[in-house]
Amino acid sequence: RNALFRQLVEQEGYRTIAVESDCVAGLLVDGYVTSGAGSLDDVLERGFSHGFGASAASRELVCWMRAFNDGRPASDQVRFAGFDGPLEMAWAASPRETLTALHRTLTDHLDPGLLPCTAETLDRLLGPDDRWTDPAAMGDPSASFGRSSEAGELRLLADDLGALLHSWAPHL
Repeated sequence: RNALFRQLVEQEGYRTIAVESDCVAGLLVDGYVTSGAGSLDDVLERGFSHGFGASAASRELVCWMRAFNDGRPASDQVRFAGFDGPLEMAWAASPRETLTALHRTLTDHLDPGLLPCTAETLDRLLGPDDRWTDPAAMGDPSASFGRSSEAGELRLLADDLGALLHSWAPHL
């Protein structure tokens, strides 16, 4: 994969690689390869799902991409993207990072009175992240936090935030 990607970049002008990994976590990898944000070890641990960051090939890819991008303008840099949802085989990650980033973006650009909730309300409904990742929920639906009243309310707010983003996107 790495050799093929290098060839496509250097000989054909390709600028993005997409891997079967968490799309939200992949933003950490992209930030590292484009700007050097974070540390390599942290990016490999938290920027890939399914344990893919532990492989030597992933380390090699990320290091090569960072070196390739060093000193290049943003328009000529290579980019990294995950294309999986933020899920593992037996659990899904807390939606905290995605929902709080969406809320923060909307708050930064819109009148806060337009938003359906405050950041504090989101934080209260999200609660501790570990309750979202309980592997027992895979075999026992009653163990799933997704069936709670907080998760139901959070889903409605997420839909409202998404609709607000969609309707205001041309103006942002």
